[in-house]
Amino acid sequence: MGWDLYLKEVLGVSEIVMPVREVFAQAASHELQQERILFLAEPEGPKILELEIFQKMLMAMKLEFGEFAVWELPVVELSTEEKNIPNEITVVSFSPEISEFLQQQRPKLNLITTHHPLECIKNPQLKKPVWDALKRALSEAGLSDRL
Repeated sequence: MGWDLYLKEVLGVSEIVMPVREVFAQAASHELQQERILFLAEPEGPKILELEIFQKMLMAMKLEFGEFAVWELPVVELSTEEKNIPNEITVVSFSPEISEFLQQQRPKLNLITTHHPLECIKNPQLKKPVWDALKRALSEAGLSDRL
């Protein structure tokens, strides 16, 4: 009996919340499969997935593992990775530098730029414009039923 059957049939577990380190492993690979939204940030301070406010944003968006990806990389590295971003994905950038680079390299990319979650902690008035940007990302990714 496989683990999935054991969890489902014996233990009665229907869902498992993916540990953050699994999401980090996926983020480190910079490979996209069927994700609908890609969050981009520069690696400053704590990892974005470790921020409680970002976790709350993901919960409010009702995104499930596999529907989103998070890449934290400097613009220099993005120059080699941007070719891995499919045109169909909605990109949410928390970095003006990343956004500027992508607008120059990939003008047709569905790109939404907003404030970094850390900025929302420092300035709570930014939460509404960030939430509006995230709702727009859901809509443009075809996930407006989550709103």
